Amino acid sequence: NTQMTDWKKNLDLEYKEAPIRFDLKKLTLFADTPTQSIPLNQMGSAANWVAYHLLIHFALHKHFVTANRPVPRFIILDQPSQAYYPPDNDSRLKGKIEKSTDEKAVKQIYDFIFLVVKELKSDFQVIITDHAKLNYDDFSECIIEEWRNGKKLIPESWNNIS
Repeated sequence: NTQMTDWKKNLDLEYKEAPIRFDLKKLTLFADTPTQSIPLNQMGSAANWVAYHLLIHFALHKHFVTANRPVPRFIILDQPSQAYYPPDNDSRLKGKIEKSTDEKAVKQIYDFIFLVVKELKSDFQVIITDHAKLNYDDFSECIIEEWRNGKKLIPESWNNIS
């Protein structure tokens, strides 16, 4: 809980000032505001849900790594930017997010992921598939493969294999 509360300053989310906690019995996050405890399913937008899910996943993985627990040392994330980047715009935007507060929020998500991976050194790996293509070095250096302009994860030629 302390780790998530410390990390949340790195993300764009509602209830940023409130401590957050994971309730193991209810398997959900709560933001403890001065007037009430707000569960994750009442915390607003999809962007909030993505950020809060990242917090809990990475806090749990950090615990597993530091406690040397027998849990796989990787996580696969599929389109963490989807709340900010509607896929129907891909043909027009080619993966780039238009300059806006959305671009800033997506950069914060990736900066947060880079921060956690760096904290855990070589003990944890994050694999991400995403439409977003941010124009800054930390992001660009992490791209292993880019599937655009007819290049796909599963090549068309595989459809002809009998």
